[in-house]
Amino acid sequence: MPRTFDSETVEPGEAVAGERVLLTSDVAETCFAAGEHPFSTDYTIRKSEGDDELPNAFNWGFDVVVAE
Repeated sequence: MPRTFDSETVEPGEAVAGERVLLTSDVAETCFAAGEHPFSTDYTIRKSEGDDELPNAFNWGFDVVVAE
């Protein structure tokens, strides 16, 4: 059975927050220490190869906050 995910459109400057339960297992060698752990990646998108227009650039990221 394929996995499905909800989709959501986020406007520039808009923030989305949600709470999830993050667990470890006997397979994991370590788990996150208590605190905030940010993850982010920069993206650049061009309409096509060789396009001379300025590309659309954005940063997508999220924070994992681990409570004790």
